[in-house]
Amino acid sequence: MLLIDNFRVIRRLPLYLLVAASTICLGQDRLTNVGTTAAPFLEVGVGSQAIGLGGAYVAMATDVSSLYWNPAGLSRLEQSEAIFERIDWLVDISFNYFGVAVPMPGRGTLGLSINSMTVPRSPVRTIAYPKGTGEEYGAGSIAIGTSYGLNLTDRFSIGFTAKYIQERIWHEKSSSLGIDIG
Repeated sequence: MLLIDNFRVIRRLPLYLLVAASTICLGQDRLTNVGTTAAPFLEVGVGSQAIGLGGAYVAMATDVSSLYWNPAGLSRLEQSEAIFERIDWLVDISFNYFGVAVPMPGRGTLGLSINSMTVPRSPVRTIAYPKGTGEEYGAGSIAIGTSYGLNLTDRFSIGFTAKYIQERIWHEKSSSLGIDIG
């Protein structure tokens, strides 16, 4: 009997190894990659209802905030909608979000969104010049996206957003393209 049980364990060993390997790969914490990610301003949620639900809003997004949460939700709009949100954070960091969506009966819904975060200008300080060198630095991020959502059936919708993303700090600037599919 012991031999048969060992044979079952050995036969399932590749499955056990696969499960163990996937948990190691997928089990990374967000904090382990500190300093290696780009555009963290895109993780700031939009819309009071969505924020009140702790960000658990992807499946519920059927208003203009679906530009941020799930572009497929755009297809459920019956009339044009717009959203503007401004958040003033600590040390005068400013987060702004603007979105507008326009349904086209029988052809889906188009949307446009602008997401930005700015850090105010500050003096450049060094050990030799603790009161400032006379130069200033600032930082900012922006994402501009166009979205499209379409109902395939009364219960199934698809949508996508194409984004241009740019970040800058002092003399450095980086940009990229991104796609969201819902």
